[in-house]
Amino acid sequence: MDISRFSKGFVDWFTVFVCFVLVYLVDAFMPSNQRLFSIDDKKIMFPYTSPEKVLVPEFSLIFLSTILPLIVIVGFGAVKTNWEEISTACSAFLMSILNTVLLTNFIKKIVGRPRPDFLARCVPSEKTDSSTLYDKSICTQKDLSIITEGFKSFPSGHSSIIFAGQTFLFLYLSYKLSSLNTFRSFKFLILMVPILIASYVAASRSIDYWHHWQDIVAGSLIGLIFASYGFFVYFKDFDKDSSEFSSYTRANDNENEYNMFTGISVNN
Repeated sequence: MDISRFSKGFVDWFTVFVCFVLVYLVDAFMPSNQRLFSIDDKKIMFPYTSPEKVLVPEFSLIFLSTILPLIVIVGFGAVKTNWEEISTACSAFLMSILNTVLLTNFIKKIVGRPRPDFLARCVPSEKTDSSTLYDKSICTQKDLSIITEGFKSFPSGHSSIIFAGQTFLFLYLSYKLSSLNTFRSFKFLILMVPILIASYVAASRSIDYWHHWQDIVAGSLIGLIFASYGFFVYFKDFDKDSSEFSSYTRANDNENEYNMFTGISVNN
């Protein structure tokens, strides 16, 4: 067994665990800011859609953003029974997802922006003045969790998580399918799937009136950045250490420079 590679893998998975703990701590113990609001604010007057009736419920988000990409990653690695590839790719993917969730929830709790459907969640009492700013004490909604959730608009968690998962999947598929020069149209079609999935999920948050457009754009950028960083950092380091990571990696460092997206070798 290569001790250096084992150590690197151990550190990678230990970091994933630490990041998971940080996500839990922020979600469970960090206090949430809750902004003052006006009952005359048209930006928060939209109807409330329950979590069960939204276009992309939470279980669908988890499957599309996390489970589906992991199935693809494990599937490609299992073809050659390359457990080192599976371990590295999965840890890179999970670090991208967890860091996205961590930053998204951290910002949500700091900003405390009301959602577009906040007044429908709050159900303000009739004795209110449109020229005054209020806190949640004027709400008659008995389910406090609905009100608390109403202050978590910025940034969009659905958008950040789906773009993290599907961006990583897009880059991974580009990497693994780079040799399909004969079937470039087919490869292009496959690579459109992650983009379409991410775009649909992000757009659905506006359709359901759960997020303002700024929330969706910010969340999407967070996911895109973390997924891109996670992919290129982990895969670049792996290429330096192993020529077995993929059949499409650099075949001869002394003679050729390999482009992992086009599958074209260029003489130095």
